[in-house]
Amino acid sequence: MSHCPFWTCAFEAKYHSSGSFLHPTGLGPTSGHLITAYPEAKVVLVERDVESWYRSFEGIINSYYMRINDIMEMLDPQLIGPTARLFAYVFRDRKGFSRTRRKQELQQNAKLVYREHYAHVRAITPKEKLLNFQLKEGWGPLREFLGKDVPGVPFPRLHGGDTLRDFQVRGC
Repeated sequence: MSHCPFWTCAFEAKYHSSGSFLHPTGLGPTSGHLITAYPEAKVVLVERDVESWYRSFEGIINSYYMRINDIMEMLDPQLIGPTARLFAYVFRDRKGFSRTRRKQELQQNAKLVYREHYAHVRAITPKEKLLNFQLKEGWGPLREFLGKDVPGVPFPRLHGGDTLRDFQVRGC
């Protein structure tokens, strides 16, 4: 089942105050609502170096703004259409995440939006419920924060950029 309609409704409710989107918890789609809905939940915040993140994200930006995507959306509205509408909220909605319709503006403000998101999550999450986690630290901090034993498997290590490029090449 596709999650695109769910997230499209979430974007409409969050950025356009339209619709009556309700998360299965009965609350809207904001970080604050999720923290309120799950007061015992712990938040593991994995923040990458902004330059490293941007190199990966820039590949997504470049792929999204290719003209073929618009053509594919028109030719296949059932499969491609929902995904395209969702990505339009992320990449082309002035009120939404990117705050622009233009690729160049998104490239200019992406790092700022990234930093603001992490600052927001830190501001609304109780300190005792938040782990600012670095992947290079491995299982140790996660085990301690979550009160769990170390799994009997090595900590997963994937190179984000290579993994994303492989994902795009396979067409997934």
